[in-house]
Amino acid sequence: MDDLKILKIGGSVITHKEKAEPTPNLQAMRRVAKEIAKGYKKSRGKLILIHGAGSYGHPIAKKFKLNEGMFNEAQKKAFGKTQLQVNMLNMLFTEALMNEGLNVSPVNLSSSAIMNHGELVHMPIEQTIKLIEQGIIPVYYGVPAYDKSKNCSILSGDRIMSYLANKLKPKLLIHVTDTDGIYTDDPKLNPDAHLIKDISGKSFENIEHYLKESVNIDITGGMYNKIKEVMQTGIDAEIINGNIEGNIIRVLAGIRGLGTSIRICEKIAIMIPTISNKRGRGTPNWSLNAIRFFRNLFRKKL
Repeated sequence: MDDLKILKIGGSVITHKEKAEPTPNLQAMRRVAKEIAKGYKKSRGKLILIHGAGSYGHPIAKKFKLNEGMFNEAQKKAFGKTQLQVNMLNMLFTEALMNEGLNVSPVNLSSSAIMNHGELVHMPIEQTIKLIEQGIIPVYYGVPAYDKSKNCSILSGDRIMSYLANKLKPKLLIHVTDTDGIYTDDPKLNPDAHLIKDISGKSFENIEHYLKESVNIDITGGMYNKIKEVMQTGIDAEIINGNIEGNIIRVLAGIRGLGTSIRICEKIAIMIPTISNKRGRGTPNWSLNAIRFFRNLFRKKL
């Protein structure tokens, strides 16, 4: 679908992900819904939405190790409770989208997706295709799902996105996170981390060195798995900061370069700017020496 975009809102944007109990960020959720509505109307294309679980899913799933399977009574109870909590989050987010005039439909994969050894084997997409044809936006979300080998796995929003991307071949994948994009180090821990503005080519190994797991509790692999999933689809992607007002409107309207751009078809592997301030939100001044250094480093690794 040439005019289809798949947009995933990270749980860290619409919940207080650092909390041990389910805690929505209602103010951010309403703003995000408003921006999606404005951007969608400007784009005049097709759209699929996915949202993460944040504090509604990760803490309880990690506590009871649901990503490792479901074998005891405590895990069985946690499976049901996790499902209940992520459904509640989806209800809140879907309601916010409806309040902005969008025609949306939640899609719960907990009872229909099939996984094996933690990998997504099958999920139905016929419903999604029909919804899109009718001008309705499907809203997926991460859930605990059936796993053939261990009874339960966590089906993340990132994995849902890559599965849909491989099946439907959208024009663009958009990850909305709580950082500006991919950095040379974790910007929440290292104020000198540099934002990587452009990543090109198909070699995941070129950026693997920089990808680290999320600071907050995240049993789905954090930024590492997010980017790995994107690179394997062979589809261009944008990673933007959803906490910056207007970013979602702009990216849906077709503006690129708001965070980290992944351009699969281009040949240059990576470009790392020298940023004028420590958080990477100033105007980048490209450092030729830095680019040469990392190119030489990659040649040695490859």
